Amino acid sequence: SSYTTSRSFPQRQPTAAPCPKLDVMASAFYAVSFIAAIGYTLAAVPSEMPYMAAGFSAYPGYTGSLSVFGWVSIGRVTDTTQVLSFDLAGVDPACTSGVPTATADACGLHIHEGTSCDQVGDDLHGDSDPWHDIVYKTTLGYASSRNVFVDTGVPYSQLAGRTIVVYDSTGARISCSSIPNYGANVMQPAGYATSFVTYPG
Repeated sequence: SSYTTSRSFPQRQPTAAPCPKLDVMASAFYAVSFIAAIGYTLAAVPSEMPYMAAGFSAYPGYTGSLSVFGWVSIGRVTDTTQVLSFDLAGVDPACTSGVPTATADACGLHIHEGTSCDQVGDDLHGDSDPWHDIVYKTTLGYASSRNVFVDTGVPYSQLAGRTIVVYDSTGARISCSSIPNYGANVMQPAGYATSFVTYPG
């Protein structure tokens, strides 16, 4: 025998989980700007891939509220002159003006000679330090720039493995990232065969 019932139960309507707006915005910001970085930097030297630094973390000992994320690309102009492009979020919103002169390193974005964020060392340069003039400007907490030329006086190949340090408006170091060693790879065209002969036999 079979058992039937006329009783009906109300169907639960599915509810959407709240959208993590910050994560989505951050991911979109990172993906779009990362693609743009490759295009802009390859314009300087089309035969080379630029060095790309991302994965920023808080500078050791920094306890403030700023949390930087984004990327910095470094391409070659000449062997000792480089070109920077970057998209950064979470930087100091007070860095809205031009190059600061009263406070050393304020709003700076510098490549350092060290190979670890625990030991970044001094600014990386040759006879003179060009990094005082290299700063970021923020709009609503974001900083973006393309084709920033820096005459470091250091051979391009020696940038791999160095560190990039982000400063706030007081000249304090707030964030750090390493320049991976996989950059500066020469882009080789794909090989292909154009002539075929009958296989022996």
